Amino acid sequence: MNALAPSPLRAGARASAPLVVMLSAAHPPEDVRVVGKEGAALAAAGWRVWHLCPQPASGVTARPPAQSRGVFLVPYRRRPGWLGRLLGIPALARRARACDAAVLHASEPDSWLAALIAARGRDTRVVLDVHEHYPSRLDHRLPRALRPVLAPLARAAIRRACRAMAARADAVVVAKDGLDEDFRAAPRLAAVRNYAEPLPL
Repeated sequence: MNALAPSPLRAGARASAPLVVMLSAAHPPEDVRVVGKEGAALAAAGWRVWHLCPQPASGVTARPPAQSRGVFLVPYRRRPGWLGRLLGIPALARRARACDAAVLHASEPDSWLAALIAARGRDTRVVLDVHEHYPSRLDHRLPRALRPVLAPLARAAIRRACRAMAARADAVVVAKDGLDEDFRAAPRLAAVRNYAEPLPL
């Protein structure tokens, strides 16, 4: 194992089980969906699971535990803000590659790109986890007077990026209805909802 890689195996994880690294550029260490639902389900199924995630902000005094719900928490430092996230993509890709995982499960567009870079030239599988409608996320950040012109252009560019990354991933999971439209290029598309399935009464 490379020096960049975390080593939770010493804490007693099953060395023979395949490793899934939940890769986050913004989600907190004990995120409800990433760790509490998806990671916990994978750990319960027998996978080794790590959550490679940003350290809590410096103002937060409580340190995250070593593991949560069977998922090893592996925090890293990154620069704050959107610029910090964008500039941090290469470093996140290096960290992910150093883990030597069987699967990289990435949770935001910048971590999707980092996962695809990290997996290049390897047998590592990449799963993109889609929580939100990303083409519309920039609308409110655009100048109000220019939104009618800029919003369609921004949405089209983001859709192209989503489709390109989906085509290079091994699978895409979507959290809500209506999110799959921009990811149909994925070899495999699955719904992993944020809510419980309805039961017949």
